[in-house]
Amino acid sequence: MVFAVPADAELKHLEGIPSEAGLVKQIKKALGHLQKNPRYPALQTHKFSGYENPHDPKQGVFEAYAQQ
Repeated sequence: MVFAVPADAELKHLEGIPSEAGLVKQIKKALGHLQKNPRYPALQTHKFSGYENPHDPKQGVFEAYAQQ
């Protein structure tokens, strides 16, 4: 997976905090679902406005949540 630099740095930061192990696990699970099936119901994905997909502007950018 390719992450934006700030997202990659944040995930690495969270991985270094033992008390955030559960959150890191949830994030990785959500990213796994997102990679395999972006329409996975539990992700509740929706189009993210204000940012254009640099690889395919017609496709758009979507976001999902690891925690509700």
